[in-house]
Amino acid sequence: MEIRVNVTIMSKSRIEGQESVSEFFTDAIFKYEDGRALLVYTDLESGGDVDQLTSVQIAPNQVAIRKLGVAPSYLLMEQGKRQLGFYETPGGVLEIGLFASVIDANFNESGGRLRLCYKLDANAQLISENELYIKVEPLPNPEEDGFFDEEAEKEEEDPSFTISL
Repeated sequence: MEIRVNVTIMSKSRIEGQESVSEFFTDAIFKYEDGRALLVYTDLESGGDVDQLTSVQIAPNQVAIRKLGVAPSYLLMEQGKRQLGFYETPGGVLEIGLFASVIDANFNESGGRLRLCYKLDANAQLISENELYIKVEPLPNPEEDGFFDEEAEKEEEDPSFTISL
């Protein structure tokens, strides 16, 4: 079953000793089945203002991240193994190596979390060391939380309270 969820994505990258940290919040579609999770959301192209569709597939010891948009990419990571991925650029396809040292995922039908530590390389030269944290939580349900309880609203009404402009 697919559900709508809130997603928090935090990433940390270290390139030549310089560290950058970013945080991103969005809503998404989430599906969990047979120990595998799928997360699909829209975000902005890196440094731009164009939406791109991102899917994150999580299986035991494996994560696949696919971005569709102006600069498509596909990254497949398996814990303890070097894989090849790609980024499409205006100059052509850039093939990169990926090595995931940590894939720590804990998901169920209502959400979960992923911690991913990996290195990117090109021509066997280290490009960056990265850490990605994704937290998936169900959207709040105002009706279940009592926000739309009509009886409670009637009790709280104060006829002497008015606002005039």
